[in-house]
Amino acid sequence: MSKDELEKEPQIAIRDMEEKDWRGLIAVIGWVGVFVLSGVCILRSDMNALAQVVGFFGAPIGLITGYYFKDRAGKQ
Repeated sequence: MSKDELEKEPQIAIRDMEEKDWRGLIAVIGWVGVFVLSGVCILRSDMNALAQVVGFFGAPIGLITGYYFKDRAGKQ
């Protein structure tokens, strides 16, 4: 895209987001959080903590992501 085409694109602010947009944002933030926590555990070579992080956050993040993508697939 050229600079002129980018300037013509509508700008969306956080206050303009709808509920469906927030669900995706929450899913992305959740995954980033799990990756950061997992990275910290790996850097500290604490595999017990890594197992606890993945065990504790794995199911909720999976449910959030599954709900978001299931809903998106039905609307396309």
